[in-house]
Amino acid sequence: KIPFMTSMTRSSRWLAPSMVVALLVLTGSAQAPGHTPLPAGSVVPSEAHRTVARRVGSMLEGMHYSQSKLDDKLSATVYTRYLESIDSQHTSLLASDVADFEQYKLRFDDMIRSGDVDPAFAIFARFQQRNRERIKYAISQLDKEPDWTLNETFEFNREKAPWAATSGELDEFWRKRVKNDALSLLLTGKSWEDSAKLLKKRYETTLKRIDQVSADDVFESLMNSYARAYDPHSSYFSPRSSEEYRIQMSLNYDGIGASLQLVDDYVTIMNVIEGGPAAVAGTLSIKDRI
Repeated sequence: KIPFMTSMTRSSRWLAPSMVVALLVLTGSAQAPGHTPLPAGSVVPSEAHRTVARRVGSMLEGMHYSQSKLDDKLSATVYTRYLESIDSQHTSLLASDVADFEQYKLRFDDMIRSGDVDPAFAIFARFQQRNRERIKYAISQLDKEPDWTLNETFEFNREKAPWAATSGELDEFWRKRVKNDALSLLLTGKSWEDSAKLLKKRYETTLKRIDQVSADDVFESLMNSYARAYDPHSSYFSPRSSEEYRIQMSLNYDGIGASLQLVDDYVTIMNVIEGGPAAVAGTLSIKDRI
């Protein structure tokens, strides 16, 4: 499915009937020959992704009310939006990484027309690598209690900050981030030992989630970068996001009548919906683990 929604003036509506549903299944992960090489173990686009990219590009260029052309100027905008979508706070990628990506800056217009979206996946693979490095560094900082007597500040919002020139700069940011996270827990009455254990578990969970990112997730982020370059209210929905949107709009849920969440690698019951099958059966309770 390729549900593609945009907001025009004050009302929200579908671009055109042909854009609501296209019978495509996003499956497969083999990298086609002749495309940008991707690191071993990284997520790769499927042939279905390439097909959908070409269709989305055609829809944006030919059917969007702005009538904007996919040219080098728009390509640079999409490139910038894509970088910001994966590392908005500039806390993982280095300036040298971004310099390497410059070769792709004016290829995003050709990329969506041809379906050769591999450069975008190569950018994400580098981000994923750097993100792993940062989280592992954060975990290593929990081996020793921070010096609470130092007079230093922590910069929460780095959207406008330049990309770090060295790993050392990022190490310093992450050292302060870990210290700030720990301080927040200490202020709730926890000891350093308890805070360190809790943060280690939290960071390890984040590390696992980095490796759980699917090709669909990367592709959705990429297509949304194109959509938002046209206007801030246009969105591309992956099949999963489309289904979630359908449920939210219809207020019609199918299932056991309970909301689930992954907590410490266990699927956990977070809420039981009144009147649903789970509530009627009475066998499930909040915080039960599956």
